[in-house]
Amino acid sequence: MRRSYPKQLGLRASTEIGRFYELLGEILVRYQHIVAAQANVTFRGYAWLDDNCCLFSPGLYQQHCYPVMKKVFDTFAPQPDNWRYQHSDSEMRHLLPILARLNFHAVNFGPTIPAQVIRQAMPHTEIQGQIAPMTLRNGTFEDVVAEVKRDFAAVGADGGLLITTAGSVSAGTTLQRLREWMWAVQTYTRYQANRNA
Repeated sequence: MRRSYPKQLGLRASTEIGRFYELLGEILVRYQHIVAAQANVTFRGYAWLDDNCCLFSPGLYQQHCYPVMKKVFDTFAPQPDNWRYQHSDSEMRHLLPILARLNFHAVNFGPTIPAQVIRQAMPHTEIQGQIAPMTLRNGTFEDVVAEVKRDFAAVGADGGLLITTAGSVSAGTTLQRLREWMWAVQTYTRYQANRNA
């Protein structure tokens, strides 16, 4: 049996959620000021680590999350050369147009997003990825080489690719596999020198 709720309940919840995010932005800024004061440092950049924001629709993200992030970045990374970074090792494709407006210096998104899709939305942002952690742990040597080659072929030519995992190195990944991965990066991601220059 479907329950019906009064419209006022939805309106109240929407208002309270909006207020929650407004407070979240204020508290994040206050907290970082306290940390900076205690450490006797001045922040000139900010890294945002959020693994679950992919659950938001673009509309809700624009309404609630974007203003919080903008407030924090405007406070701690207001200048063009102040570091702006986001890690969210999940499927962020639907949020890329919104995130692109935050002018990130570097991003690390989930492995299901092709590097060229990120590059299209963020032409001046360093892409850190897009090797799948499960490929690194469970795939063959050839699988790892293929992903390294794939990403370098897609966006490596512009110099804005840092080949790393899209997220983390999963528990159980062998040291041998990490060595093979580093060998693949060293071998297959080199620029050819212009001999006529």
